[in-house]
Amino acid sequence: MKKIFRLYENGKAKFESSVFDMITGEKETKQTKGLAYLLKEYPSLIRDILKLNKIRNHSCFSKKRLKLRWKEINSIEVLAEKITKSGNRVDIIIKINEKSAPLLAIIIEAKSIKSNIKYSAVIPQIEKYLEMGEISDLEGYSKIPIILTKFKSMLGSDDIISLTWQDIIDIISKSNERNKNNLIGQYYQFITGVNNKMHYYEKEVLSIPAGKTFDLVEKYKIYECPNNSSYNYKKTIFITFRNTGGGVMKKLYKIEDIIVFNPAEKSDLDRVMDSMTEEQTKKERLQDFIKECKYEHPGEEKKFYILSADEIIDLQNKPKPKRNNAKFTYYRLFDILTKSIVEPASKLS
Repeated sequence: MKKIFRLYENGKAKFESSVFDMITGEKETKQTKGLAYLLKEYPSLIRDILKLNKIRNHSCFSKKRLKLRWKEINSIEVLAEKITKSGNRVDIIIKINEKSAPLLAIIIEAKSIKSNIKYSAVIPQIEKYLEMGEISDLEGYSKIPIILTKFKSMLGSDDIISLTWQDIIDIISKSNERNKNNLIGQYYQFITGVNNKMHYYEKEVLSIPAGKTFDLVEKYKIYECPNNSSYNYKKTIFITFRNTGGGVMKKLYKIEDIIVFNPAEKSDLDRVMDSMTEEQTKKERLQDFIKECKYEHPGEEKKFYILSADEIIDLQNKPKPKRNNAKFTYYRLFDILTKSIVEPASKLS
């Protein structure tokens, strides 16, 4: 017998609702509260997060030689929206105790999966959390601060880890495939809006008007835009550019990485280059792109799309919109690959 639960809000309901839809608050709050609850229910997800290289390389492990002996860990406490001494709310705190003694505290400041944020504004906030006494009951714990955002960032201290929601989604997806757990599956569907094996970002293609710097995109396979709300693109695997005139799209580029940093700040640039030690060709492309662009505004964060130099599809069908425009839009991947006239995905859903 199939059982269905539907939660109505403002007279409307999803086809099928989950426990996560019942969490109060705005979408961002629901995302983080739901994640906190999931981590409490399935500590194996915490272990998977701690296995990420960017966390394993944190100074807690590399300098303080902290070791996680999971057989000796006797408690994991997950706190959501704990109030700090100065009155701020910490999104998620994970306290790990070994033999009833404080061991490790993971402090997560999470932003919406769909929103662009100014990373430079978040760093002082999480640095404040690390001050002695700002968060009660964390004495004796080694601390790992994490900023959880839509895109990867290279801003701020080396000890503040930047995780993306995609990192979390990948962990949840793999866990769901291993365990076929209904609650994990419900959260995956809640956070992505997808209820099948195809990832939410695989269905659409980001299409951007080819501007004055398109020659640099073709030359270095890198696209750059300001990191602000006017360029709040959804996560996609592919990107294409509409040429002036009729908006013909000639090539489909696979997005390999998205990094947010300030190219005019030497410390940011050094941090990015250090993170690309095993990707020499990509590193050189980015260096040459930045050198040719001549960035001169220290306070301006940029979002860099690193495109694949190999996985480029020539669009023989030369798709174009019925009516070209000066804004970014999204098209269905199937349409981009097969049709000559394409409609925005929003009109077809």
